[in-house]
Amino acid sequence: FMKEQLNQMIKKWSKTSHPSTIRLFAVIINLWMICNFLILSQAHSHFWSSKAYIATKTFEQLSFFEKIFGLLHLTSFEGWYPFLIIAQVLSSLLVILNFKPFLFQLIASWCMLSLDSKTPVILDGGNNLMHLLAIYLPLLLLAPEFMKFRWLQKERAFLANGVFLIARLQVVLVYACAGFSKVQGELWPKGVALYYTMGVQEYGHPLIAQLMSYSLPLVLASYATVFFQVSFPFLVWNRFLRPFYLAMGTLFHLGIAFGMGLMSFGFAMCSSYFIFYTNQKAQSVLQKLKTFFSPSKITIGFDENCLACQRFARCIRFFDWQKKVVFDKAHNPLSKKLQSIPYKERTTKIYAHTKEKNYSGFSVLFQIILRLPLLKLVAPIFFIFDLSGLGNLFYNKLIKSSWRKKCSGGLCEL
Repeated sequence: FMKEQLNQMIKKWSKTSHPSTIRLFAVIINLWMICNFLILSQAHSHFWSSKAYIATKTFEQLSFFEKIFGLLHLTSFEGWYPFLIIAQVLSSLLVILNFKPFLFQLIASWCMLSLDSKTPVILDGGNNLMHLLAIYLPLLLLAPEFMKFRWLQKERAFLANGVFLIARLQVVLVYACAGFSKVQGELWPKGVALYYTMGVQEYGHPLIAQLMSYSLPLVLASYATVFFQVSFPFLVWNRFLRPFYLAMGTLFHLGIAFGMGLMSFGFAMCSSYFIFYTNQKAQSVLQKLKTFFSPSKITIGFDENCLACQRFARCIRFFDWQKKVVFDKAHNPLSKKLQSIPYKERTTKIYAHTKEKNYSGFSVLFQIILRLPLLKLVAPIFFIFDLSGLGNLFYNKLIKSSWRKKCSGGLCEL
């Protein structure tokens, strides 16, 4: 029985279990790396130049492992740091674009660790976690889905699955250490730790500090933090509870980022959560990202008799430089998909479709915004409205507003 179970496990692990999760995780971690170094590069001379404010070891003082990432510690290579920043950013971009991800992830990870080895005093727990995840990522991207050659496919899938589990355990270990160290301390069990934390001017916020002066919010927030960190390592594995824990953790770390100013740490921890996404959820997010950056053409049925509709269509044509929006007639459509929608429906509510999906109401407006380059900046707002259902409430109000003019076909409801 044990032998059979072992054979089944080996067979299961010989195929990559979460390829979409790994892909999404690589995208998010590399986005964090790019943002981190673009921010630090604004004061590059203070961190990496020969006149930097940070004292570092000489190359001879480094351990064997540190020497692998210690190129900038050599006097002759001190001025090379701009090339490493450029190489890191470009390599991360190529990983995001899925172009030879294993190779360029190796370069991006090496550049990040080499640059950070020169700035130890500005690193925090988020950087430390990112260093470990940057070492795991090339091993994850060894999976057959990302390296197409046929050699050792089963072995590479087995390795990727093992490292995938280790990466999850790494995040869990962070919370286990943080939570149990708080339990063993003096201030957190008493519920007053946040009072002293937010009272520090460098890391506090006056409004939050004022809120923490009240005993009930102070104690509740302190105990909630401890409970979350202590329970995370155990309950995040539960498929039902996991979304709630990831949502709570995201709010918690965004609070740290904006409330305490620890942006790098807060977003690093939020980024690490993507390793817990299911493969189906990650696939859905990747599809949405692909739609956002490179949407396919969409066909929209506008009322050909309505002056307001046609005026709106002309505005779209003006901003649609990439010709991503195709116009059709609501009353007499050429598209078979629009023809399949009952006449009364397609003339009282706007309908559109791509090759993959059909849309109606406010969702059509959101899809239009995605395809107009100048308006992509407001697309996240439209996405939130579309996701929450507020968009359709707005749309239903808009189509009945008095400013819309009557046309020869009567008051158009599209």
